[in-house]
Amino acid sequence: MNILFIAIDTLAAGHMSCYGYRRKTSPNLDRFANESILFLNAFASDIPTQPAYTTMFTGLRGIRHTIVSHDGRNVLDPAIPVLQEILRSNGYLTCAVDNLVDMKPWFIRGYSQYFNPGGLQFATAQRINSIAIPWLEQNYRNKFFLFLHYWDPHTPYIPHEKYNYYTGKKNDPGNKSLERFKKQMVYPFFARWFEDLGDVTDAEYIVALYDGEISYVDEKLQEIFDIIEKLDILDDTLIIITSDHGESMTEHEIYFDHHGLYETTTHIPLIIKPQGRFKPRKIKEMVQHIDLMPTILELAGIKMHSKLDGRSLVPLLKGEGKGCKEVYMNECLYQAKIAIRTEDWKFIIAIDKGVHPEAPDRELYNLKDDPEEKINLFEKERDVVDNLELKLLRWRAAQLGNKPDPVRVEAGLGLPALAWVDRALKSMNLRREDWIAKQKYI
Repeated sequence: MNILFIAIDTLAAGHMSCYGYRRKTSPNLDRFANESILFLNAFASDIPTQPAYTTMFTGLRGIRHTIVSHDGRNVLDPAIPVLQEILRSNGYLTCAVDNLVDMKPWFIRGYSQYFNPGGLQFATAQRINSIAIPWLEQNYRNKFFLFLHYWDPHTPYIPHEKYNYYTGKKNDPGNKSLERFKKQMVYPFFARWFEDLGDVTDAEYIVALYDGEISYVDEKLQEIFDIIEKLDILDDTLIIITSDHGESMTEHEIYFDHHGLYETTTHIPLIIKPQGRFKPRKIKEMVQHIDLMPTILELAGIKMHSKLDGRSLVPLLKGEGKGCKEVYMNECLYQAKIAIRTEDWKFIIAIDKGVHPEAPDRELYNLKDDPEEKINLFEKERDVVDNLELKLLRWRAAQLGNKPDPVRVEAGLGLPALAWVDRALKSMNLRREDWIAKQKYI
């Protein structure tokens, strides 16, 4: 069995047409999903990029592998095995077209071949395919694991002209939808992604750019599907498509980024096509990044000797078994927060509000009645709050044992994004306090 693992960075499930989005952004992925198994409720428990991919490739939560932020002080313990090492030791030719190694060195572990397309967040899907397709043509007779990492939906949003979804007036002076964004503490850092857009006033214009990026990468993924079929290896190839996290457009005062433990960022796509021996279906059960590694290993017939946090999704692929009852989440870049999500509720605790000092200390959302998480019920549903808070804190304590909580440690040393903001302000000859006062930030 071959394994093709495709990660589309910053791809929000809520902006894909196969997940019910208003625009037909992903027609090729839609067709692929119809022939595969589509998980409707897959979640990233550790965000953003570095924690998420570390979780995917170790099968461990961030609270255990300790990578909970970018520019963090922790490194991945070399004693923790990663998926690629296990596959390679079991006879797989392991290859990546990826540049995560530019972030942290452990992302290159276990690969027989590693092709860095350069450009970190700027490597296009065309560039990825220009390496991946010839590699497949040369190596398809081997038992392989190929990891392809596409960056296109990540900022800056620069889609191909053919994917222009915007029909409004992007610089209407009467449109105030970006005003609060430009007054936020974090804006001097984010401004680098948006200055080239000119005097845009309509947030919907930027949303349309993001959607265009999704359509572009969707088009390029069809080239990968085509070469797999041309080489006649589709029936012997496990294909997994997912993302590290989603993207918030304007929700919760988070503009065009992926922080905040809200559905816009934590709800991820997950499509699995296992060797044609499972019937296509949609699965409503909750699953997580940590479940990918044990699933791949079971389908490959490889036993894992160390304990993983995730569990194999093979029973769900067969139409049996159940998903997880709770998803435990954390972030520690722009703000430090921990959360618990059940099918009905999400409860969030702010440890350090970071770039959002106006944010509430505690948040509770009824996901059945309020899927967009607009109404904070913390004050009204105290019994639910008490139950979820106790469960969340007890769970974290059990996971940690006598070890310090990496989220609290990183937050105590200073959130990395605050340093980024300070550097951006310094280039403007400003301090953070000056910027906040100047913008009358609230």
